[in-house]
Amino acid sequence: LVLSNNIIRLKSTEQDSVLEKLAISFAFAQSAKLAVFEAALEVTSEELRPIPVQLAAKGRCKLSVNEISRLTGRVFLERNAVNLYSNILDTPEFFWEAEAVEPLYRRVNRYLDVEDRVRILNTRLDIVNDLLDSLCTQLETRNAHRLEIIIIYLIALEIILELAKEFTLPALFGYVGAWPRSMLM
Repeated sequence: LVLSNNIIRLKSTEQDSVLEKLAISFAFAQSAKLAVFEAALEVTSEELRPIPVQLAAKGRCKLSVNEISRLTGRVFLERNAVNLYSNILDTPEFFWEAEAVEPLYRRVNRYLDVEDRVRILNTRLDIVNDLLDSLCTQLETRNAHRLEIIIIYLIALEIILELAKEFTLPALFGYVGAWPRSMLM
């Protein structure tokens, strides 16, 4: 086998050639499958590209909690597809019986940088996940702050109503001092 300038040349007999072609095709199949995952991550990355710019310029982004949750779910699905559900990093079972051509498969796999590409893909997924975690934390903080303000307003309203009850109602009924016990019960 000669690998150079994206050209593969086989130098073997017809019977060996079939096994070699099969070994090479397994490596190409894994590379093609990985390319699909890389393209999917590229689409997600392009969708997220404006978010850091918005954060830097305005201190917040326009995404809702639901949108961030959907994006986070999509990133998890992509990560699971690469690492759990696909067999990109596994050596195909075919090589259990055809051990003689496994080194050829590994050589083409290295030539196509499959392991490095998976590592880079996982690193990119980590970065996207960190961004989404940061956005989620920011939204949770904003919502907590909004709830704290609402609680403060409700407490202030309760105090105003209590003061109104204490000072306005007795004046309406002609009582100057404390409420008589019969009226409080």
